[in-house]
Amino acid sequence: MKALEDYMAICHAIKVSMDNGPLFQMTSGNRVPLGAFSTNAAEAHLKGYLSEAGLSNKPLYSFCCGGVITMALTGSTLDDIVDHIG
Repeated sequence: MKALEDYMAICHAIKVSMDNGPLFQMTSGNRVPLGAFSTNAAEAHLKGYLSEAGLSNKPLYSFCCGGVITMALTGSTLDDIVDHIG
């Protein structure tokens, strides 16, 4: 969990918004390009981050499910959940 907290802190420090869209975003400096970021690329990045953090490999899908469940349990509306996950 510390690695994810560090990731969020770094994104905040370089002014990459985490308010909207996917947790892992492609960046160019402190800019998020508009081009698509494939699921395969996201999964590869996640695998590398988890490995560096000494954590077991988890599929990207587990983060999507966990995010939706967390949003639902904390009272988010269905529209907000659908907007968040795209």
